[in-house]
Amino acid sequence: MRVDGTIKQTNTEVPNIHNVTILDGSGSMAGAKYNNACKGIQLDFDTCKRENFKSFTFVEFNSAYSITTHCFMSNFDVTLKFNGADGGTPLYQTIGQTLERLLKKVPKGDKVLVKIFTDGDHNEYYGKYASEKELKPLITTCESQGYTITFIGTAIDTARIIRNLGLDESNTLVHNNTGEGVKKSFQTQAVATTQYRKSLDEGEDVSRGFYSKVLND
Repeated sequence: MRVDGTIKQTNTEVPNIHNVTILDGSGSMAGAKYNNACKGIQLDFDTCKRENFKSFTFVEFNSAYSITTHCFMSNFDVTLKFNGADGGTPLYQTIGQTLERLLKKVPKGDKVLVKIFTDGDHNEYYGKYASEKELKPLITTCESQGYTITFIGTAIDTARIIRNLGLDESNTLVHNNTGEGVKKSFQTQAVATTQYRKSLDEGEDVSRGFYSKVLND
């Protein structure tokens, strides 16, 4: 296909895509934020199904002792369930144990799109991945194997994640910590997911620009 005088190659062997969604279900999410996040997760599920993703993983955390994997590399026949908002924010441990499990199960050459949503900073220092010192190398390993790790959070938390975990800024999105802000962020995520699929189909690099591609259009 010719675009602006150049030939754009289309990837004829598009790899399978595994979607992974991690939701903050801590007490500070209670009310409109949590309700809209749940609707956003359902939108995420429907978008991935429409875009022919291979599998869907959904993990929700409420405390270090309540990290729930609602579905893991499941097909799109499942019905999503939610815990309700309560407890703390074991963000790093949830990310770490989920990525570790994926590394053991995802076939080599497949793509993994990880979407993390939170309204607050990591605040429960429990488990193997209790700090960025343990988690950051795992993220680096995953990214080297074709994972795209994205993050939605408040301005302060997003800046901290970029600094502490090394996530690319173009793969992050800021919300204003309101119910309406949460709703808008998941709507943007849905558009970005569709663009990710399109970019992969066209043989483009999908390791960066998950959110910036749609925000800058």
